[in-house]
Amino acid sequence: KLLYNAADLLLMPNIHVDGDMEGFGIVGLEAGSCGLPVIASNIEGIKDFVETRLNGFLVETKNADEFIDKIKMVDKLNNDIIRKTIISNYEWPHITLKYLEIMSK
Repeated sequence: KLLYNAADLLLMPNIHVDGDMEGFGIVGLEAGSCGLPVIASNIEGIKDFVETRLNGFLVETKNADEFIDKIKMVDKLNNDIIRKTIISNYEWPHITLKYLEIMSK
């Protein structure tokens, strides 16, 4: 938490590797829970929690110019909204309710 609080954003320039995949990108949720915007490659797992212009930006893999453009845009995002969005969607009570809802069907 100390490192996240000292940062301005989280950059995740992940790339697709055959036979491997990003499970979900927990580090992005951790950063978001501290109010950090996430700028990440638009790949599986990560794109499930990054909502463009709400808590960060998705960028095409290996597109350095697009990453630079999005870094310049993070000041337009509200850190408090980022934190509240991540916490409200990914706290254990919320996740538990989602699981119960799925299992009851």
